[in-house]
Amino acid sequence: MTRIVQVKKKAQITLPKEVREQLQIHEGDILEVRVEKQAVVLRPRLSDRVSVKFAPAKSLKGLADLISVGGDAVKDSEETYDG
Repeated sequence: MTRIVQVKKKAQITLPKEVREQLQIHEGDILEVRVEKQAVVLRPRLSDRVSVKFAPAKSLKGLADLISVGGDAVKDSEETYDG
């Protein structure tokens, strides 16, 4: 299956629905990105899927400094997953 996508502002792309469904990629999933022979290769890391659980508000106070809203998605992802 070949699809064409456009690189948007901040180097973002949208994976076509057919591709997401075929590879079972969902919001919050982690993708591995690498370059092979002048091609960008994305591989889903489904075992790394983030799950959200409920917790009492007072137990979350210690996390306040670790959570940020906004920012530059490309820069933030490069700093987080660069390596």
